[in-house]
Amino acid sequence: TLTFDSLSDEKLVLKNSDVWENSLTLGDGKLEVQSNSFQIRSTNPMDLDDNVDDILFNVEPQELTLHAKEFLRPALGGHNINTSLETKSIRGDLYHDLRLESRTQSVLIEADKDIHLESRGGDIMSQSYDNTILTANEAIRMQTKRLEFRNLPLFDKTADEINAKDSYQLCICESGQLFAVRPDSVCKADAHWCSVQTNDQ
Repeated sequence: TLTFDSLSDEKLVLKNSDVWENSLTLGDGKLEVQSNSFQIRSTNPMDLDDNVDDILFNVEPQELTLHAKEFLRPALGGHNINTSLETKSIRGDLYHDLRLESRTQSVLIEADKDIHLESRGGDIMSQSYDNTILTANEAIRMQTKRLEFRNLPLFDKTADEINAKDSYQLCICESGQLFAVRPDSVCKADAHWCSVQTNDQ
């Protein structure tokens, strides 16, 4: 055991020949570290996961990494971010799903430019107990081999004829653009509408 006993702050400084400095300061209610990298390692890596090393906490100028089986906070919703999280990227590891969830409020994802969601090895699922709303000033683009709408209600013209004026057919151009027409109309648009090019085409 190495013990330091002092009436003032304790500071441990390490230097090399190039005067590159790491320092550790222990003060009244504080621990201050000056370094380009700071790590906390587990004494028992097997408690974490067989697929990761023993690093619990790692801080570098470009990245901050936390690893644990769970991030716990004494709140009903689990780990809670009270205001906002601003970052260039949020990603899950190779062996677990990435999940963003709000059980009682809303999850808001916004950007000044584009929002890009990509999964290279599985599904992207959005689930809401009320409504899922996608809003854009210009276009919402989906690039996929197949687009499915499941569990849609069937329209019975005889039973729902009063509301027939509020229903539409969903049509698609060869360019991928969608448009709606009345249920008794032909699914056809003029050449100008389907020839409008988006920025990605």
